[in-house]
Parts: sequence; C-alpha cells; structure tokens
Amino acid sequence: MKLGNDAVQFISKILILVLHEFVEEMPESITAVQMIIKKLFPSTWGTFVVKSTDTEFKANTDRSWLRRREPKSKEAKCVALLMSKIKDILKGNLEDRVVYYIYSILDEIINDILKWTSISVNKFQSERPVIDKRVLIAAIHTDRGLSELLEKLLPTAANDYSAIEYYQQTSSANANTNTATLPKTGRQPLYDYDKVNLWL
Repeated sequence: MKLGNDAVQFISKILILVLHEFVEEMPESITAVQMIIKKLFPSTWGTFVVKSTDTEFKANTDRSWLRRREPKSKEAKCVALLMSKIKDILKGNLEDRVVYYIYSILDEIINDILKWTSISVNKFQSERPVIDKRVLIAAIHTDRGLSELLEKLLPTAANDYSAIEYYQQTSSANANTNTATLPKTGRQPLYDYDKVNLWL
C-alpha cells in the first residue's frame, strides 16, 4: 500500500505551514524552537514531539551528525539537501544545529502521521491499494494531538465530509468501535481517542 499524490501533497502542506511558523519567529537556538513548538501544538502532543525530537537529535549528535553533510548514502544526501533547503527558506544566519533540530521536528511530524495512518488502515481493514487524501485525513483525526494540530493549521480540512463519511463507515464496520458523543456542530467527531483502543 502506498500514499496517493493528493495525500503526499496534503502532508507537504502541513509541513510547509509548520515551517512557516519558524519563518515568522526566526528562532536562533534550540530552546527557541522548542518554545515555538509548545506554543503552536497542543500541550501534550507538543511535549511529546519535543521529547521524541530530543532523543533522535541527541542520538545523531552522538554519532557526529555533522559528518552526514558529505555522505555517500542516499538517505544522508536527502537529509543534507533538505537541511540546505530549510536554511534557505529561513533566510537567517542560523547554526546548523538549529536547522537540523527543525528538520528533526518535521521528520517527527511525518513519522507520527504515517504511524497513525498505518494503524488506522489496519484497524479499518482497508483493502485499498492507495491511501488517498480522504483516508489520510480520517487517519490523522484518530489521534487527538494530530487532530488538534490540523485544526490549528488547516481548520477547513475538518469540513472534508468525504473523509468524515469514510471514517464513520469504517468505524461502524468495526465491532470494537464505540459511537462518540456528537460535538456542538452536530458532526461526528473524527477521533475516538478516549473511547476506542486503536491498538486492538
């Protein structure tokens, strides 16, 4: 199973909007980046992202990540290229460590989105060969943190009724899924974080 072009573009849009927050603030230190993350993201999820990023960042610095700037592997070359692009976008005299930390934040967001997409697709027992934007949005909304982040960055994404319908159909088809209380808008909430164990 692979991501469709519209799903890839949607993830890219999320990352661009997050990167825009850094452009607005122009953080000059890792601590400043962490403050932006905790201000932008929901408190619990923002703390999780910072903690996960710190772990990965420290692991890479322990392996002398600066040597990856002139690597041989395709993965390392991609990292170096993305860091260069990020630095160009930020247009500031930022230290490489700060740029790499921002890159690590974006990487953590991608990993979290793909993780919940994988869990959701397996949970819904979808036989679709391609994960399109509709399925991706439904998957993102199965996690409260990602759902709240999406609401901040792209509030109109929640109005994608095709995604809502897909979520409701797949949820009702799963015997272990309980019906959540309707919000004030009268729409079915996309996440059942407190009511559904997605790991079953």
